[in-house]
Amino acid sequence: VPSRRTVLRLGAESTLVQDDAGRQMLLMRPRFEGRVLRVGLRYLDLGHELTMDRYLHGGHMVEHLRYPDKRLEMRRLFRRIE
Repeated sequence: VPSRRTVLRLGAESTLVQDDAGRQMLLMRPRFEGRVLRVGLRYLDLGHELTMDRYLHGGHMVEHLRYPDKRLEMRRLFRRIE
């Protein structure tokens, strides 16, 4: 199973990372709002700006992306692999 690790510092202005397809993006101003990790996200080559929330729900990690320019929302559920 492919994996990668990123250190994301709360309050950092931005952190350069790659998505699952290898595209470069900036994670911006990560912060906790209650139990939700909220991060701004900007794809460098595409210019797209999104908001990403990550939280636990029903034993899964949920990644909730909002793309306001296209009025689109996406959710991915992750489960622990043992």
